[in-house]
Amino acid sequence: MQSSYLAAGGAEEPRSIPTLGLGTSSGAEGLSLWLGAIPFVALGLTIGSLLPAEVAQPVSMIGMFAFAILGGLWFPADVMGGTMRTIAHLMPAYHYADMGWSITQGLGLPLSDVLIVLGWAVAMGVVATWSYRRATVRG
Repeated sequence: MQSSYLAAGGAEEPRSIPTLGLGTSSGAEGLSLWLGAIPFVALGLTIGSLLPAEVAQPVSMIGMFAFAILGGLWFPADVMGGTMRTIAHLMPAYHYADMGWSITQGLGLPLSDVLIVLGWAVAMGVVATWSYRRATVRG
């Protein structure tokens, strides 16, 4: 660790970095963070299956920005108006981020966050599967 740290140009002592992967105490935290990426991966697969390559990257970027903005990652949901706050609390980005914040604060995983992100993962997975099958039939 020390040699790779120095090779990267670090001059001060290395700091302790919390482990959030499957090596955590229960493993559920790392697993939930991996599973939380599924809605976003599925969005990318859907866009890639439905659009030509020249258009897919900008549309993916816009889609990810929309998830982030609507999910309260650019502006905290607490400062949003009532309707926007409600929308933020329905978005997977909000709950995915909340899982990470809860883990780093030592609070464990809120079941509601896990269930909402899992629901989005299933829904987006179905859409991604449908769009892939549609693209392969056309192609």
